[in-house]
Amino acid sequence: MFGWVGTLMEGRLGEDVAEANARIVQQQAKMQADTINYERERMADSQREVKAKQRMSVASRGGLMGGTDLLTLAEEAKTMQMDQLEMVRQRDIALITGENKAAMMKWEAKAKKRAGYWTAGVQMAGDALQIGTMAGL
Repeated sequence: MFGWVGTLMEGRLGEDVAEANARIVQQQAKMQADTINYERERMADSQREVKAKQRMSVASRGGLMGGTDLLTLAEEAKTMQMDQLEMVRQRDIALITGENKAAMMKWEAKAKKRAGYWTAGVQMAGDALQIGTMAGL
């Protein structure tokens, strides 16, 4: 008897646990995004160095860099930019994925809590019926 109280408490506890787990998932997604950002910044630094060396070499050779023409260098610059954009895309995907997982965890917890309320209501009605039967009503 009075098992409905435990059902209500279980639903509330489940929601609290889901909230905590959702925060963890969000923090993990942010850490992953921060790591990607750090890698992107390191890549940008090394790309700047390569571009600077290329510009110096091209300038000193009058438009050619060891047999490489400016069109090839422009293609390399485009590839570097695409690499940067890919890193930004990966960062955004990590953040969105984390937010979606967290939202799903919260939604599931709320759904379980609501189901717990219904179950508690049924149990409470059963308890009332049992008490009424024992009282001879």
